[in-house]
Amino acid sequence: EKLDSLKLCYYDAVEKVREINGSTKPEKQKEGTIRKAYAKSITENSVHSSDSVEHAKEEIELWFPGL
Repeated sequence: EKLDSLKLCYYDAVEKVREINGSTKPEKQKEGTIRKAYAKSITENSVHSSDSVEHAKEEIELWFPGL
């Protein structure tokens, strides 16, 4: 299996990335989102993004220590 990670620094980055990813709930996924195209289920949804700026800071430190 392959894993890629990305740190995106942009105004409203958390909200924008969550919009691009789409809902984790299959019945709410919109056409053109990553999850609509690639998710297998609610738990195998192909992509992760932080749900808040605070969580983003924690996850950035986890994936990119020292940045």
